[in-house]
Amino acid sequence: MNYLCENCRGSGYVTDPDGHLDVCDKCWGLGYIVAREEPKPKVEGPEKQIKRNSMYVMLAITASSWGLIVLFSLYITFSIYYFFVLFIGPYYLGLLGSSLYVRYKNKKRLKAGEASNSHGH
Repeated sequence: MNYLCENCRGSGYVTDPDGHLDVCDKCWGLGYIVAREEPKPKVEGPEKQIKRNSMYVMLAITASSWGLIVLFSLYITFSIYYFFVLFIGPYYLGLLGSSLYVRYKNKKRLKAGEASNSHGH
């Protein structure tokens, strides 16, 4: 969290005893003081597993798509345009597969959580 520097009132500059403009020695010209860095929340449990598995899904889809392209390139000659599209396409296909996996798992996890909460009421 950042706080406005009281010494320079947020400008980052102060005047020295001779009346010259100088960089504030408390905020070092930023105009604010960093109180503390907020730690990133740790991902644990099912969220961590979903995140890890989504990366595996993306890598598997991308690698297998590129493998198929290499296999087909032995028998078919691609123009440079098609080769560029076929080179970039598997990456986006992997991203799509990964996002669909995450969406599916999160929906499944939420439904399981709702079902366990509804038994008590």
